[in-house]
Amino acid sequence: MKFLLAFDFDHTIIDENSDTWIVKCAPEKKLPNGLRNSYRPGHWTEYMGRVFVYLGDNGVKEDVMKRTMTTIPFTAGMADLLGFIGENKELFDCIIVSDSNTVFIDWILKAADFHKVFDEVFTNPAAFSSTGYLTVRDFHAHHCAKCPKNLCKREVLKEFLDKQLEQGVQVFEESSGRPLWNPALVQWESPRNLLLFPASLF
Repeated sequence: MKFLLAFDFDHTIIDENSDTWIVKCAPEKKLPNGLRNSYRPGHWTEYMGRVFVYLGDNGVKEDVMKRTMTTIPFTAGMADLLGFIGENKELFDCIIVSDSNTVFIDWILKAADFHKVFDEVFTNPAAFSSTGYLTVRDFHAHHCAKCPKNLCKREVLKEFLDKQLEQGVQVFEESSGRPLWNPALVQWESPRNLLLFPASLF
């Protein structure tokens, strides 16, 4: 029997918010007030799209962004945990469900040689355009009023677990202060298969 470990990314695997860390690449390491104030609650990915346009307009290149992002520290104890999981993959399936994006997560995991630890990453798709600008889009559309527009973690996890639980997989969750699960999923899920542990344990 294998265990499924579901991780958040920001403030869980890494000890920072990857989207705010990229601001270190901006002129004077800050954003203009107008851009900062353009965020609308629930529309974070849309806001980050404007941040990436600003960085591109100011000549911030892919290599500079990559060097900056790979300096983010891991949460205390996380490198040891991921190393252990990687050495025992026959026991564990691991996924990431995150509001970050594919480019940032890929850079950070590969730089630390942890990319093979995770079987799947559910996050906002990102890529560099032909003009060198980083672009990002919502992971999916959904109708959950409790989640941001770009990603309903409950829906992602429920779909994944529907497949996993049929095989008798036991589930652990690791996330930042806000749980990956919203109450509807906790009520739906069987406590026998759901084991939670907070980030403060690391």
